[in-house]
Amino acid sequence: MPLPSFDERSRPATRAAASAIALAATFVLAWGTVELAGRGGDTSPWWPAAGTSVLAVLAVRRRWMPVAAVGVALVSAASNFVAGRPLDLSFAFGLANAIEALVVAMLLCPSDRPPRLISTREVTRLVIATLAGAAAVAVAVGLVVHLLGTDAALATAGAVFSSHGSAVLAIVPLALTWNDHARARGGFARWLQPLTLALVVGIVFFPGMSLPLSFLPMPVLLWGAYVFPLRGVAAQLVLTATAATTLTILGGGPFAGAGWSAVQTSWAVQSFLVVYAGTVLYFAAARRETLSVAEDLLVREQLLRGGLVDSQVGMLILEEDRGGDPRVRNANWRAVNLLGPGVAAAPRGQEPEVLPEDTRGVQVLRAAIARAKDDLEGESVTEVELGDGRRVEILVTRVPRDGGRVLLTVQVLDVSERVHAAQALAHALADERNAALQLREVARQKDEFVSAVSHELRTPITSIIGFAELLEDEPSLDDEAHAHLSVITRNADRLGRLVEDLLALGAGSRESAQPCDVRDAVAGVLEDMGPNAQDRMVALREHMPFGVEVLIPPSDLVRILTNLIGNAVKFTPPGGEVAVAARFDAAQVTIEIVDNGPGIAPEDLDKVFERFYRAKGTAEGVPGVGLGLALVRQLVSRAGGAVALGSDGRSGTVARVTLPRVQEAGEG
Repeated sequence: MPLPSFDERSRPATRAAASAIALAATFVLAWGTVELAGRGGDTSPWWPAAGTSVLAVLAVRRRWMPVAAVGVALVSAASNFVAGRPLDLSFAFGLANAIEALVVAMLLCPSDRPPRLISTREVTRLVIATLAGAAAVAVAVGLVVHLLGTDAALATAGAVFSSHGSAVLAIVPLALTWNDHARARGGFARWLQPLTLALVVGIVFFPGMSLPLSFLPMPVLLWGAYVFPLRGVAAQLVLTATAATTLTILGGGPFAGAGWSAVQTSWAVQSFLVVYAGTVLYFAAARRETLSVAEDLLVREQLLRGGLVDSQVGMLILEEDRGGDPRVRNANWRAVNLLGPGVAAAPRGQEPEVLPEDTRGVQVLRAAIARAKDDLEGESVTEVELGDGRRVEILVTRVPRDGGRVLLTVQVLDVSERVHAAQALAHALADERNAALQLREVARQKDEFVSAVSHELRTPITSIIGFAELLEDEPSLDDEAHAHLSVITRNADRLGRLVEDLLALGAGSRESAQPCDVRDAVAGVLEDMGPNAQDRMVALREHMPFGVEVLIPPSDLVRILTNLIGNAVKFTPPGGEVAVAARFDAAQVTIEIVDNGPGIAPEDLDKVFERFYRAKGTAEGVPGVGLGLALVRQLVSRAGGAVALGSDGRSGTVARVTLPRVQEAGEG
């Protein structure tokens, strides 16, 4: 008989087909059992259709089980009627069989997950469900028999209880264990056991044999539970139940020869099968659980042993005897390689010897074990030199065991590369510190040189400018002399600004930061720039808010604005315009200087802030040495602000300076 599928991934059509197959088997088995028991009888000695009825309901999902139970009722009623029972009695028995199948299936499947039978807990669920279903059908059949006016209602109910219970316990496990792929064990015994079982069952239940030997099949079935998986045990239970019932009906075995009535004989043989099936299933499930646990432990042991043996870390397991002497139980190749052959484990089957003391590695290990023994937590970490430039770290952990013995786990790490790397890193850091000190010294000397030269240049430049201004007031000078003096004054002023920039770059501001009105500062710079801008025919515009202050040394703010606005004027062509505006919030003020000059190439926007860098193309023909923007960035950063340039390289440049704002009284 094809068995229904209990795979939760099966499609609904597959489940329906499996249920239909089980219903067809129910019809055939019910009809055949009634025919075997005697046409028209009220009860049968064994009812295998009870098992297939349960399978028909189990094959579908839980929400469809009542529908499958209706199918069981119709099929059972039809089989009883075809076998010669009255129509009303056939429908009553069909309804009773459906109730039994539904009760067993519902208890076996509390959810949509398919039932299994691979543990003692699941066997217990099966036994409880079987007894509940058998009790339900027994009550229903007993009630029907009582309503028919028969005095044998109680005896009939008992016979139905045992015959249905034994059928469910024998047949249902075969389907529940069908997907159990555990292998048979025992070699030749797995071929000898089935033959022995067939021989014993044949002898015990042979027609004419009435000796009380019903106990003999039990040890053979338990033998089968030892060598076969649950699927094989379930198959043997089905065959044993079929053979025992059939041979008993034919007058064989200890139950047929006891002088009992047919109902009593049926009750006895099926109760015998219920006990046998339950016991053997429990034993087989317990055996499977034991084997599963043993296999899991074996896999874990292999993984642990493989990890120990193949690990790149030295691993040892030692045991201290009652005298405190350590003996090596296991050691991997890495530990032997690091500490020497003295720590190698004894060959399998030989008693481990006491750890020797003849090598440096063993001496180091013994010292680490001694330190762990003195530690309150039983642990120690030791780092030692073994020679030849090798350095190891030994971690020892003590684990007390019964009988006064102590288990020692030891990890040996080769830290030579780590130590060498740490030493190399320390040397590299020392070299880096020395290089940094040298660079700082060079920078200091450079700043001192620039500052000294600038100071030396400041005095003669001031003298040149002063005497040039005096000469300009002389009425005796002609126009050509005045033109020469203008050139002298203009170039002396430019040289003076360069010296001031160099001094500002080389040293911090002598002024402290204080609130500076942005509008006033911009107005002052634009006033100073006015003549130069007018000469270059460049218009100056400003859109500045009133009463907005930033926190910065005043001279630094003027120098920042002078450099940025001066650059904008220098690079703006005649007829162009330079606009200065500002926006602010509660925390900061952003000043924007916008020109419509040739702009700066995007790739040069960050480079122009470097000292002595001048963008190619746009700086040609414009005087300067490339210090202005470097000075601006330094002064802005010193004030806690930021400066950036924006340009597409074609249509002008925007310089943005952001500085911390001074909040007015009353602002949050």
